[in-house]
Amino acid sequence: MVLQGGGVLMLGLAGALVELERVGYTPRYMAGTSAGSIVSALRMAGYTPKEIEEELMKRDFLEHLDFTWLARILPPIGLLLSLQFYRGAVRGDAFLELVRELLSRKHISSFDSPSLVDSSQPVDDVKHSRLEVVTTDLTRAKELVLPYDCKRGLGQNPGDVEVALAVRMSMSVPFAFVPVETADRSPSAVGRIVCVDGGIVSSFPLDIFDSGSPSPHDTVGIMHLPTRGPRPFRVTGILSATQALWAAACNARDDRVLEEDKYVRTVIIRTDVSSNAFWLSQQQKEQLFDQGVLAARNFRNRGTPAISAPGALAPARFTDLLPHRAAIALSVLLALGIGLGLGRVAEQTQWQILWWSLTAWLTLLVLQMIPMLWLIGTPTIVHLQLSRGSTRARDILQRWQQRNGNFAILVRTNLWVDFGSIVAYVVFFGAACLLAGHALETHHWWSIGAGVPFVWTALAAGLADGLENHFLLRLLPPKPADGPWPWPALATYAASFKFQWLGVVALYCLYGLATAVVG
Repeated sequence: MVLQGGGVLMLGLAGALVELERVGYTPRYMAGTSAGSIVSALRMAGYTPKEIEEELMKRDFLEHLDFTWLARILPPIGLLLSLQFYRGAVRGDAFLELVRELLSRKHISSFDSPSLVDSSQPVDDVKHSRLEVVTTDLTRAKELVLPYDCKRGLGQNPGDVEVALAVRMSMSVPFAFVPVETADRSPSAVGRIVCVDGGIVSSFPLDIFDSGSPSPHDTVGIMHLPTRGPRPFRVTGILSATQALWAAACNARDDRVLEEDKYVRTVIIRTDVSSNAFWLSQQQKEQLFDQGVLAARNFRNRGTPAISAPGALAPARFTDLLPHRAAIALSVLLALGIGLGLGRVAEQTQWQILWWSLTAWLTLLVLQMIPMLWLIGTPTIVHLQLSRGSTRARDILQRWQQRNGNFAILVRTNLWVDFGSIVAYVVFFGAACLLAGHALETHHWWSIGAGVPFVWTALAAGLADGLENHFLLRLLPPKPADGPWPWPALATYAASFKFQWLGVVALYCLYGLATAVVG
């Protein structure tokens, strides 16, 4: 298993790891860059995914940002002076001690610790160590994989290299953290080697274990991407150009995951949280963790490789829009048949139909509410109806998931019962419109037969409601896929039409009622 780097986004990595191992994806070997190396090291040291979650959740990341004395005393000038004299603003000692203390609980110090060594693999194989940490040798401008490159890159034995220090090397974001210097005892020794964040060369080294593997798909990777896909840079000056160059250096190689068959073995966490958002609240940390859980579930249910990159929006086909055609057609046909039949019965019968349909409608509304009782305190189904976009819809689904692991069954039950409600309220409004038409045609010559068009308007609202339910059902697991979803926007449009048409129908009925009462 390979974990991408990303600062505080390691909470999402932990969430995905928890879900994957829950269903049987137990990693034998792990590799990681930066934040990914922290989670990988803890897992290979013997921490369970649940223990990793607990350790990360209780940490205040801001407390571990130990700025240099210049950065603390003389900001912002001190930050520039720190870059000049220390090559970074954050010493990184606090993170080093934290990782060192966590690993010591499992009796892990160097890479030759028994739990990290796979004696069944050759010594010169990357899999001889169950943990690989990716960093960047800035002195030689090349990738350094530890402990695999200990001999060639450092001239040291794996037993001489501390795991916590290797993790500290891998997370040394240039200009933010002070880089790590270590002795170089290799044949081509250059004195001391300066090591920085492995993300410079590859923040997601998915192919690290592929050599000699019977199947590359044995390796599963976990990475994170923005919800709306990569953001293009507007290069207008030296600062924006530097930012774009940095992004290209870190992501150009990793973006090929979205273009090749590597996508099929990659868990993609969609989030817009910044990797350096160390100020996250407890609730935000939990949401980020839940995003990782949801991404792992989507990965399990994905089934086949994507034809196009997950950031692309596949065009919706008509057949995709109506997989619940039978239920929708049955609802509309029943409403249509009963609604048209109302015009052929006596006014007294219409009143009976009105009250019976109202009773049925209210009863079904109560039945719809019962499954949602297990999701009290979270957004309602109406919030999902009006979510408009993928980001808001994902947030609602994640909050439901956090409240109840069986939320999909509860929401799906609510929506299927709602198909019955559609029939009931279409019949109710149809009867009400015909009764209103009878009342109005007595007083206004222009309203003769006006109830019939409004019956059809009520039918159109029912059809929009049925389509809206379908779009919402498409959002529930295991349906969702990575990338932007068309369903939230379509559900919002359908809901808007439904409410507008029902509003027009209701106003007509109220007008007819008021006319009948006033006389």
